[in-house]
Amino acid sequence: MGFPLELKTGTKPSQEIRVDDVRQLQSFLHTASSRGHERIVLVYPFDALNLNAANALLKILEEPGEGLRFVLIGHKPEHLLPTIRSRCQSLAATEPDYKEAVTWLKGLSVAEPEVAFSLAMNDPFDALDLSNNQIDQLGLRKKWVDWLVSPEQQNQLPAGLEKMGFPVAVELAQRVCADLSAVCQGGTVEVFPWLAPRVLWAKRISLQSLSRVFALLTRQSAIAEHPLNPRLALEFVAQEWHNQLVKTQS
Repeated sequence: MGFPLELKTGTKPSQEIRVDDVRQLQSFLHTASSRGHERIVLVYPFDALNLNAANALLKILEEPGEGLRFVLIGHKPEHLLPTIRSRCQSLAATEPDYKEAVTWLKGLSVAEPEVAFSLAMNDPFDALDLSNNQIDQLGLRKKWVDWLVSPEQQNQLPAGLEKMGFPVAVELAQRVCADLSAVCQGGTVEVFPWLAPRVLWAKRISLQSLSRVFALLTRQSAIAEHPLNPRLALEFVAQEWHNQLVKTQS
């Protein structure tokens, strides 16, 4: 079943599931007829529930009503309120491997499926959405990753990259850092395999420098959702990346 979420014209969709969304759902469930059948509500991704929305959802789960079932899908069950988890049956699903996901995306005529899959944090559904509906966002992510692996281009950060969102930028940088660490230690590129020929310079980086960068990214990840100036936050990360991984080779 579904229910309409109205968006004001010209507004950007929220990246969170907000308390108003849950209240609208609650109102819909109280007024909509089940027509004698069970009703199923899908909450996806539950990772996007903010605290107020999670508390509002909990109230529904405490007294769900006859024939009402909830399916909560997400990647980080530890982020759910314990009181919500205690009312749910947990089912762990294995993620598709790289080959399966890329083959599926190819079958849907996604251009550069390997690139889209890795830039979507290995989520095939997000990769499909980025390729079909968010081409600009996909382009910004690719431009950011290209900058991270191109020491010769790091004198200036390209304009507009902050539009991808600071949390996304930090996570992509963490993933690139993991590949650089693998190359530094004689391993293979696993996260962005299509970038393998372009990260050989990581053999010249010290593990200490990579560790400092990863620690910095971890700290930034913890505050990424705060109302920071996205451009300044991104420039800070970019400057530290350059200082630790590029200048140290000079």
